[in-house]
Amino acid sequence: MSTVRKFTLISSPLTRVIKVNMEVISLAKYAYSISYFERSELDKLWKSYWNGGGNIEMELPNTNSSRIKFTSGEIFEYLIEGALVLID
Repeated sequence: MSTVRKFTLISSPLTRVIKVNMEVISLAKYAYSISYFERSELDKLWKSYWNGGGNIEMELPNTNSSRIKFTSGEIFEYLIEGALVLID
């Protein structure tokens, strides 16, 4: 936490801010490495990410040819397109 700094967003008509669950990306990286997905599953995954959804669950293959449920967890971050000013 010692490296966390406060910023303020400079208001502009071009500024965009979105809150996303970065743990969806962590789950997706793992899932892509071990499995193949139908288009509908991928759409659900990325829709959850871009809509700022919470914990998601995916059923993925296990090493013994069975399937096991994995959850993403939740760590939210803000993606900002615009300008910030350091407060302190």
